[in-house]
Amino acid sequence: QTLEDMGIVRDLFGPTKLTFTIRDHTGLVVGFVARTIGWKKGDAGPKYCNTSEIRNPYYRKGKILYGSEGARKLTGLRLDIFEGYSDLGTARQAGLKTCAAMGGTAFTPDHVDLLYGLGFRHINLVFDDDKTGKKLSEANIKKFSGYSGPKVTVMYLPIPADAKDEQNDPDSLIKTQGIEAYKKAGS
Repeated sequence: QTLEDMGIVRDLFGPTKLTFTIRDHTGLVVGFVARTIGWKKGDAGPKYCNTSEIRNPYYRKGKILYGSEGARKLTGLRLDIFEGYSDLGTARQAGLKTCAAMGGTAFTPDHVDLLYGLGFRHINLVFDDDKTGKKLSEANIKKFSGYSGPKVTVMYLPIPADAKDEQNDPDSLIKTQGIEAYKKAGS
C-alpha cells in the first residue's frame, strides 16, 4: 500500500501548511493534520486537512488524542484536554505537561476509555470560550455525568468580555495572561 492509498496526500504538506504529526498513545505515527497558514473565515479552501479516516485504518479521531503519547507518563494527575493542536503546543511550551488535544470538538467515550486505561483518573475538558465551546461544555457535563471510570470535569476559561473571536481559547489565554492565570482558573 502506498502513502497516498492510506490518505497521506500532498495537501498535507507545503510552504503554506503547518503540519502536525499525529501519534497514537504509544508514539506510533498514524497520520497528519495540516492547517493552512493565514487562513481566515470566508477564505476558499479548508482551514484544516486531515489524513483520511476512510483510507487509513490507523487514524481515528474519535479514538486518538494528540499529545497523549507524551502525557501518558504523567498518570495520576489531572489531564487537561483541549480542542486544538495550538492550545496544546502553547500549554506545553509554558510548562503544562499534563495535556492533550482532540483536534476538533468531539470528545468520545473511546477517548475516556483510552485515558482510563492509561491510568488517568481525572480528565478535565477545556473548550474554547465561544458559542460552540459553551454548548460542548454543557453537553459533555451531561454525557459523562455518572460515567463509570475517571472523573470528567469541564473548565471554563476566564476570557475577558471584550476579547476578539480568535482570542477565546487556551492558546490565547496562556499567551496573554500566562500559565499561572490558566492554572488558577482550573483550580
